[in-house]
Amino acid sequence: MKRAEDILSKLLLQNNDDHSKYMWLKDMSRYTPNDRIRFDKLENAEYQVSQAWKVKELFRNLLRLHYRGDVEAYGMLGDWMADALQYNIGEINDVVFMFKRHLKGIINAMVTSANNGKAERTNGSIQEIKTIGRGYGTAERYRIAILFFYGGLDMSIVNFH
Repeated sequence: MKRAEDILSKLLLQNNDDHSKYMWLKDMSRYTPNDRIRFDKLENAEYQVSQAWKVKELFRNLLRLHYRGDVEAYGMLGDWMADALQYNIGEINDVVFMFKRHLKGIINAMVTSANNGKAERTNGSIQEIKTIGRGYGTAERYRIAILFFYGGLDMSIVNFH
């Protein structure tokens, strides 16, 4: 889903000044009254961008629902994809076609509410070790550092005497 977010972000951010680009990406439930006024003005001024934003928000709401099975999720996603294609925005169409290519995985993620957040966090932590410890010297020492910090070692069984 990250690629879809990147494509949508590109569309939402292009041709917008630095003062408005994050307004399109901000969760509407977190808008302040001033944010709401600014958004209303932007929505009227940037027609295609506002349409892309609406498609993004509809998809965000779709992900928040709890599904009883694959058929229900497939129907809801299918309706969203058909609606999204009606706007005829190139970047949105690219996202829809990508979703069609990865339909099984997306439906599975919608039904199970599974994500790869833990794996991404661990990968980030390993990258941090790599950045901090440029002097490990060998791949084996690097592997030992990763296992030491993130290998889930149970230090309670170690005898320190």
